Amino acid sequence: MTTTATDAQLVSSYLAGDRSALATMYDRYAPGLYDTARAMLSNSHDASDMVQDVFCLAAERLGQLRDHDRLKPWLYAVLRNEVYKRTKRRRRATPTDFQAEGTPDVPAAYDPRGAGEGVAYEELAELVRAAAAGLDERDRLVLELSIRQGLGGRDLADALGVSAEQSYSLVHRMRDRVEKSLGALTVAKAGRRDCPDLDRVLNGWDGEFTVLIRKRVNRHIEECPTCDGNRRRFAPLALFGAAPAFAMPIGLRDRVLAATAAHGNSPTKRVGRQWRSDGFPAIGRGLSVWFAGGVAAVLVAGGLVAVASQGDSPALVDERVSDLVTESTPDATIAIDSAAPLTTDAMDDAPTPPTTVVVVPSTPNSETSVPGTSVVESPTTSPVVVPTVAPVATTKAPRPTTTTPSSASTTAAPVAVRPLVTSASRLDFGSSTSSLTLTISNPNPVSVAIDVSSPSPFLAVTGAPASLGAGRSAVLTVTFARSSVESYAQITAFPEGRFDKTLVIDASTSSSAASNAISLTGAITRPPKVGKVAVSFSTTGCTSVRVQVAVTDESTLKGVTATVTIGGTPRSLSLSLVSGTTYAGTLTGLPAGAGPVTVGVTATDSAGRSGSTSASTTQPTSC
Repeated sequence: MTTTATDAQLVSSYLAGDRSALATMYDRYAPGLYDTARAMLSNSHDASDMVQDVFCLAAERLGQLRDHDRLKPWLYAVLRNEVYKRTKRRRRATPTDFQAEGTPDVPAAYDPRGAGEGVAYEELAELVRAAAAGLDERDRLVLELSIRQGLGGRDLADALGVSAEQSYSLVHRMRDRVEKSLGALTVAKAGRRDCPDLDRVLNGWDGEFTVLIRKRVNRHIEECPTCDGNRRRFAPLALFGAAPAFAMPIGLRDRVLAATAAHGNSPTKRVGRQWRSDGFPAIGRGLSVWFAGGVAAVLVAGGLVAVASQGDSPALVDERVSDLVTESTPDATIAIDSAAPLTTDAMDDAPTPPTTVVVVPSTPNSETSVPGTSVVESPTTSPVVVPTVAPVATTKAPRPTTTTPSSASTTAAPVAVRPLVTSASRLDFGSSTSSLTLTISNPNPVSVAIDVSSPSPFLAVTGAPASLGAGRSAVLTVTFARSSVESYAQITAFPEGRFDKTLVIDASTSSSAASNAISLTGAITRPPKVGKVAVSFSTTGCTSVRVQVAVTDESTLKGVTATVTIGGTPRSLSLSLVSGTTYAGTLTGLPAGAGPVTVGVTATDSAGRSGSTSASTTQPTSC
């Protein structure tokens, strides 16, 4: 009998002094941590160092994790801070903002002689993951954690260090950018043979996926049912999730475990300033700007005010201000108002008053104004004025009907969209269901646009309309690819046991939006994994046979049985655990003489799932 230890049991064992528990944690989570680190840093050496740092911190800090069942999101939260520490010191090498028109898109491997030919799914998956490196670090980390590592809901929020609502927004933003941008890439690479019009659009294309090509392909997709179908068929998120993981360097395991050995068996239980009371690493001040997590926006004077509540430095606020907004605001400038501006190096060491970023119409109406800038007066702080910047993407604020130099905006606040009414807030797939339905209704007096963000490529949603009229309803079907998930290839994203993912449904108008979070739960069971059967004969006349096999399972095994068939007569043999995952047993009293022998092995676990394998050999006449 063998039992796979739970995360809580591993943490408790390690805290009790069992260093082998840390090795088991490494075996369970290091491949996913390395895969994420390698994708974020694009360097195998840096990724290896990061995995080592994560487990060294785990060796020191694991004692402060309050909920031992939450080991996985805790490790990725540690990884998140390590990613930020490294990327913030790097000069960004041509980051690809898929919404900006002044930055190049990622190049795509291309063979002009193969134009119009189909692309293998695996090749396309690798291409999409490589192209995702063109996203900014924040979107890329959200993509890696939610799609590659299967984190969702509370786990994803804590791994990112943000609230659940903020994680929904980050995932929604990332999915929208990936689907629009990389969707065009997949169609351009794999859809030319299916659509002569697309082939004409891409005539003479040299393979560089520029902004112009992306726009042309997206415009074509919007008008072409064939290419729209191909975009859905080659869904970028599903391709991204299916791409092969980066292989860990040989010897990394020994190196990491040797490094953690220096920390002994007494991990600290104290919680410092940068660690939350539940034991998770807190998100730093600079990192809050990286995620735009501590930002609140209000309308003022026909512009946008963003308050960075974490005390970020003006340099960092200016660096990330374009990420806080989504549409163009012409004739606007940015003023930064801070009582004590901090340098980037000082931002993590000293508290500062909140920093205010204001986007207002550039109208020189003050004696202190400078042409091309705007100054916001504050009774308690001195303004720091920055030069005019290029128009940035912003959430478009309605312009006031009348604007005077000293008056506030007279624009009436837009009507807030109310969340949809749903037939359930939780869908439970249990241990066998693969499809469930959800009814959504629009309680608003106006039509709303509908957007659905699935937490996993294995949870597909169909039937969602592009828009839903006032008072109208629609039935969505949520399909769970259970057979795919229950393969051992998905053991990291969906470990055996209960899962809890979050489906986000957004309802929006041009001026307001609201979201519904639907919990998708269920249970995953996998049959035992039975390895190759080893058969050996012994004693005089070879009348004794020993059967040996390796059996692994995520839950407790109830039994492993072998059936030995000689001369058409089957005989049963119960196998026992001899070491690790190896089961063996010996059957005696076999009839002597050469002849065919068939051995079948069946393993059954506590969930009632069975796995089996068989082998054929010949009984020798002498041993």
